Amino acid sequence: MRAIIAVLFGGGLGILLSAGVAALTPGTSGLLPTAVLWSGMAVAVVCALVAQRAPGLFQLRFADVVWGLGAAALLRLLGGSVSNAGVAPFPTANGTTVSLSSWVIQEGLPAGLIGPVVEELFFRAVLVVVLYRLLSPRVGHGIAGVAAVLVSAGGFVLLHAAFAPLQASDSVQLFALGAVCAVLVITTGRVWGALLLHVTYNASFLLLAVVGSLLA
Repeated sequence: MRAIIAVLFGGGLGILLSAGVAALTPGTSGLLPTAVLWSGMAVAVVCALVAQRAPGLFQLRFADVVWGLGAAALLRLLGGSVSNAGVAPFPTANGTTVSLSSWVIQEGLPAGLIGPVVEELFFRAVLVVVLYRLLSPRVGHGIAGVAAVLVSAGGFVLLHAAFAPLQASDSVQLFALGAVCAVLVITTGRVWGALLLHVTYNASFLLLAVVGSLLA
């Protein structure tokens, strides 16, 4: 129960503070509100992991690497199909006039590494594990697993929708990403597959955007 409270309080506080910072600093970069949001989520993760430990959750196996990289490639292909990437303009990086080092700090690291790590720890290492442990004694492992996957993936989509409007194709891609990451955690009992999947999925798009900017 303490883990659930930590998740709800930390996540909710992060969203409220982030929205407040965004409202008080209109016209500025979205990096500051995002950092506030991630800070709240990180606090929730630490509190939840201390309150309810999960042995083996952070062990790394070679299978985690295979599943993470393989699923990232498949989901990127799925995303391209859903968003009609074959006829859409090639993606480009935002702020192409800034230096490479500035882009890496403002866009690359937040979207390609920090964001995926914080989100996976919050939604999968904590939320999925807590929900699964809470529900499985009451409704069985199967239903508990499905519920944890749906809640985690749905919350993942809603978090992104709270800060930017999403098209239907974006929602489908985010839900698929969140669901596959949650399934990896439940089936393996480890979080590294989900972490590698999310980081690779985001980094691959950033790489495409950099290539598009260079070729533009």
